[in-house]
Amino acid sequence: MKKPKNGVYDESFNAEGLAKTISATIDLRRELHNSVASLRDGIICDVTLLGKTEMHQAALEVITVIASGEHAR
Repeated sequence: MKKPKNGVYDESFNAEGLAKTISATIDLRRELHNSVASLRDGIICDVTLLGKTEMHQAALEVITVIASGEHAR
């Protein structure tokens, strides 16, 4: 999609391209969410095995916020 000229997209813009972009974005978000969830689960496992230290707790809180999507608001 080219930059808009005077606020109106040129003829290279089409609904099919936009739909594909939206679909790909949703797929990437889903993959990212799953990856972060796996990372979070791994950290939880590590924290359980090693005991809760301040550093592990802080890292767990950051990952939990990222996984919940609250950082995007």
